[in-house]
Amino acid sequence: MKLKIPAAAAAWFNQLMAFAWLIVMATFAPLSPSPHAGWRLVEGGSNLIEGAYWGALSRHPDDQVSVVNNILTIRAGSNDLSGTNFLAPWLIIKSDFGVVVTMNVGSDPGGGVTISNSLQTGPEFWQGIKRLDFGVDDRRHPFVQIWDGTRPSPASYQTLAGGPLSGEVTIEAIHQGNQFTMWVNGALAGRITDAGGFATGYVIPGILVSSGKETGISGLAYEVPDADAASAMVATPLGPVTPIHPGDSLRSLAAITGRTFGIEQVSAPLIAFERLMGLALPAMLNRIDQGRSPGRGMDGI
Repeated sequence: MKLKIPAAAAAWFNQLMAFAWLIVMATFAPLSPSPHAGWRLVEGGSNLIEGAYWGALSRHPDDQVSVVNNILTIRAGSNDLSGTNFLAPWLIIKSDFGVVVTMNVGSDPGGGVTISNSLQTGPEFWQGIKRLDFGVDDRRHPFVQIWDGTRPSPASYQTLAGGPLSGEVTIEAIHQGNQFTMWVNGALAGRITDAGGFATGYVIPGILVSSGKETGISGLAYEVPDADAASAMVATPLGPVTPIHPGDSLRSLAAITGRTFGIEQVSAPLIAFERLMGLALPAMLNRIDQGRSPGRGMDGI
């Protein structure tokens, strides 16, 4: 005897199963923020949370950095927590580009993300750095600041329009010509002049959180105009690595990347490459391996 199911009941069941599958996909699929109108997320750079070792940026015993269900949560301890994630994908600058972040503004905000183009070149942390920081301050207002590598504080700081903020917030930094336009939840919120560092080279992401504050990031991505999407490129220094793992240095990455790390004499061609890119590679690796940030500073947050 065969059980006959009414057509209406069968259709309802199929719809229910389809809805359940959408919920499962939304829960477990990697999340990417929506790109700017007329722009597109960069392949290989649409989800900078997964596949990048964010745990390397934890500097002090009371810092907390975790990635759960594609949400990067950073809780700074008694010190400011900032750093550039050299192990995340780097965007190769060819023309206009953008960085979009989706954040959760909770009860204790005070931080955001950074994008670097040139790293520390002198004994002081600020010497030579070209970096843009943006996020939400402790008053729940969006902010942006830019470093030009010539002074121990940002060259420019702005409180953006759109605050105070709460809940899920999307902030974009769109680089065109010699300036960044800043967008908050799809609305133009301000402009800041590029200090001259983002015309060529690379864009490297990082985090910036004030002491005692917490920042939750559910989406972080590179974007470019539609016309440039086919030629956009990212570089992955180590290939995909887990966002959090129990090691505390580059050496501890050897097992999961299948690579070894060491120190060797730097050749003249590599030195020339470093100068071209504005990077001091041996010093950079030394700082990462010892758990120190090459750049810090929470002015204005």
